[in-house]
Amino acid sequence: MSRNVIWIIFIALVVERFMETVLPDKIKKRGEVTCKWFFNYMLIVGILIYLFIVIEYAFIVKNINLAITFIGVVLVILRIILKIWVVKTLGKFWSIQIEIREDQKLIKEGPYRFMRHPSYFSTIIEATAGPLIFNAYFTLIFVWIVYIPLLLVRIYLEEKELVRYFGKKYENYKKEVYALLPLKIYKGDDL
Repeated sequence: MSRNVIWIIFIALVVERFMETVLPDKIKKRGEVTCKWFFNYMLIVGILIYLFIVIEYAFIVKNINLAITFIGVVLVILRIILKIWVVKTLGKFWSIQIEIREDQKLIKEGPYRFMRHPSYFSTIIEATAGPLIFNAYFTLIFVWIVYIPLLLVRIYLEEKELVRYFGKKYENYKKEVYALLPLKIYKGDDL
């Protein structure tokens, strides 16, 4: 696989991320957005990840391990499939912000049967896959020690809002389904 093909993959990743982040659906009725400041931190760190990938790939990576690149590409494909499923399941409730709408429903179908935050799970997959494609291991370390902890803080902030809005209903959902693991906890006669 030539370096040109890898650069094309990189451009495709950047375009996909740009479309998802900067061009959200403007025709949806907006809700109450909380912690908008935190989104800006996540955006800056996300941009840094792509910048670090470019720098590391251009100046540090000498040889490409095609097996690692292939794993990264497969992860990106899985991430895209999961993200489409998430957005389709949430429909009008999907947002890049921590946002609760007046008619907000607690979604527990689709990927939400298996984990409470499949969108964030897909983001972890993407943030891991990008550096793998480019064999950018220093960037991968940055992702895991900076970006993913920030993502966990965002999950915490979002869950505070969901508990505030849905109350006991969301508390019960938290007891039934893990946040980021695609596993369901079965209790008693659910087996």
